[in-house]
Amino acid sequence: MQQNVINVTMARNLIKEKTVVQTVSLTKTWYQQHFTSYLGINKEVILLENYEASLPWFPFKWNNKMLNEFLKKKAVFNFPVPDYIFIYGKYEKESVPLNDTIKDYISLNMVKIYESPNKFCCLYRQKNK
Repeated sequence: MQQNVINVTMARNLIKEKTVVQTVSLTKTWYQQHFTSYLGINKEVILLENYEASLPWFPFKWNNKMLNEFLKKKAVFNFPVPDYIFIYGKYEKESVPLNDTIKDYISLNMVKIYESPNKFCCLYRQKNK
């Protein structure tokens, strides 16, 4: 667990001040859900997240239509476009699969700038930044 927190902190070092970070949790492990808080320590950033919405047991679910529109138009209801996307937990045995819309958005608009040595997390940045 400590190594994963260190990995998140390493990703944090690559995030610029006054930017927007969309976090994507692919973990089902409850104690890892708040690891993304480390991304904002001593840094002025906006973290967009609702980790529970991607978990199968949580009653609130993402509105996939709105998410798709957001990613296609890059903004819905003046919602900020993320400068970074941080994905974590994707290589666990019990992980949640990555949404195809997010995969497509990343492949078209983002570049990977960090992947932890144990492949627990990765950070993507907008290509034009």
